Amino acid sequence: MNGFDTFYADPPLAQWETGGQGESADRVALCEKVNFYAARFGTAPLKPTLPIIATGHQAWFWHPGILAKDIAMTTYANSRGGGAGGAGGASGGGGVHLVVDHDVHPMTSVVVPVVQGQTLQMQTVRLSSQPEMSGVPGGGLEAVEDWQLPEGEQFEPLKNALGDLPVCDNLAQQVGVLLCRLMERWVGPVSFLFATDLMQLPVADRFFERVLSDPRKFVQTYNAAVATDPGAGVLPLTVEPDRIELPVWLVAWQKPRQRVYVDIADSKPLLVDETGEVVNLKDATLAPRALLLTALMRSALCDLFIHGKGGWRYDKMTEHWWTSWTGQELCPMVTVSADLYLDFDVPRGDAVEKAVWYQHHLPHNLDRYAPVDISLGDRKRAVLKAMAASQDPTQKATLFKQLHAINTQLGQQHSGLLEQAHQQVHHARRDHANGQIMQKRDWPFWLYPVEQLEQLVDRVRASLSLR
Repeated sequence: MNGFDTFYADPPLAQWETGGQGESADRVALCEKVNFYAARFGTAPLKPTLPIIATGHQAWFWHPGILAKDIAMTTYANSRGGGAGGAGGASGGGGVHLVVDHDVHPMTSVVVPVVQGQTLQMQTVRLSSQPEMSGVPGGGLEAVEDWQLPEGEQFEPLKNALGDLPVCDNLAQQVGVLLCRLMERWVGPVSFLFATDLMQLPVADRFFERVLSDPRKFVQTYNAAVATDPGAGVLPLTVEPDRIELPVWLVAWQKPRQRVYVDIADSKPLLVDETGEVVNLKDATLAPRALLLTALMRSALCDLFIHGKGGWRYDKMTEHWWTSWTGQELCPMVTVSADLYLDFDVPRGDAVEKAVWYQHHLPHNLDRYAPVDISLGDRKRAVLKAMAASQDPTQKATLFKQLHAINTQLGQQHSGLLEQAHQQVHHARRDHANGQIMQKRDWPFWLYPVEQLEQLVDRVRASLSLR
């Protein structure tokens, strides 16, 4: 990696430990889902008998910091004799990437860097003519049939990943398959499933059973955990006289997702949507929100969960909530991230303030920066001396007009110098804007040079070799 790139693992891979979940009905059901996708999409299978290491992210074309989590996942799993697909002996492990298919993201457009001369710009590129539906999660959108990629080396990795793409049920599923293909060079074969799949497993049934048995205790422990870190951006669940919000989304085809509540008005609690209608899962599916998602994974489905820095923060709340509500400790979690920066052959700098000051200063002080007509120079000094000595406002106003006329004449004689100052401001602003864009660390990971991503893999492996 270049001198600006960083890799972060806390603790280092050499110090990671897995929990001992062991084989269970939950893990068997999880692996059945994973293996169904493996047969359908050509991704890697998973064995319930081996330790499962998990990570994941939303279904959009994310940056190398997310890729680093998957590299760490398979590097660690392989070091234990397993790896993606669960290959290896009983002491090994397998990695699974969880695709969050119920979040709302621009999934058919990407922001790419464009260099025009000495100017670096960001350009949003639409990858399909398929209309974007505002507020609808990827799992509720049609898969793209008309991927339209611009020509150029930038898009070759994505173009290759689109080759012989299998039929997918929705856009999130399609992007998930593309991500597995795009990262396989750095990660190896990837096992994957979707966040909405978790709500069909036994662990989700147990969650609802516990909630419905005592909704108030549930929401009290949840909101108390959220209150431990009010700056993390996780909102408390709303509590109304006759219903309590759940950390669950209702996802329906081509509709914005809805919040889900447990209605406690009657003796038998019911799941209802935002309008108060009883949830009908024939036409929609449930999806776990952030804290519930990792609680389900870490309580029954995996032995180690790999977060980014933001995920680690909210999952501390998950631990607080789940332990106080159920009394169960969750499996270990670790943090992995990376900041990678693209390098561009354009000027960059931070001299805007100085250049602007000089541009405003120069027209009034040309005699300090260039040889001027002697008579004009003498007249200017005389006017300035008279202005300093005068106490008469009318006389000072007259002298100021004379000074302005002299400076105008000097400006006409040295227009080239003034133009140069104007160009310096233009270039300084361009260089500053270039520098700001060059600090961007979240370009799609497949835009980064192969050598840079190979260095990221090496850094991950070095973190493991500390043992």
